[in-house]
Amino acid sequence: MSTSPRSISSLGLTVMLSALMLLCSVLLPSAVQAQPVCPLPARLQVGDGVEVIDGVANNLRSGPGLAYARLRQRMVPGDVWYVQAGPICADGIHWYQVAAYDFAAWTAEGQPGRGYYLGRTDRLPNHGGSSAVCASERLSVGMRAMVGDQQRQHVRQAANKNAAHSAWLYPGVPVTILDGPRCADGWIWWYIRDDSGRIQGWTSEGDGPARPWLVPTWGR
Repeated sequence: MSTSPRSISSLGLTVMLSALMLLCSVLLPSAVQAQPVCPLPARLQVGDGVEVIDGVANNLRSGPGLAYARLRQRMVPGDVWYVQAGPICADGIHWYQVAAYDFAAWTAEGQPGRGYYLGRTDRLPNHGGSSAVCASERLSVGMRAMVGDQQRQHVRQAANKNAAHSAWLYPGVPVTILDGPRCADGWIWWYIRDDSGRIQGWTSEGDGPARPWLVPTWGR
């Protein structure tokens, strides 16, 4: 009895599908188990001002996870930091990169059984910088802004002149103000991000009220 080529082709396809289903049944559970699980929901986002809320100093690490080196400096209750990156789920914990002027590190938001360590705050950062009241007559959080003169401006990782440079903000490029103001080094600083997300960080409003370089932009 002969077997038609069409029957052989159908049989081969059936075998291949069966093998693929078997492979998926083996690999998918492992893939699901490999996904990180963080029981406490993440509550913070980039640009938030944060502080320790459980009364115990938070450890700071060189990266987002318990395997990274613990730094000598700690996040002490009463100090205000801002969220620079995260959340990243590792070791059952949500981790954020937090910064206070010229220093940045990773810290945990909380742990199951202990609750949250960090919470949002509207207080101004006071770690290593001015706690003076900041006010601007031109800008506010949520506004669109751009460099209004012909000189490109630094975007820095923290709100002071000595903080690491992260990008350039060129004249005419529209950005959204996400946080601020912060006062440091006699300048007012804003946390900004462009529409692509590639330019993000702190930039100054100008060299005093009479010489602004970050100005509102309308309809862009």
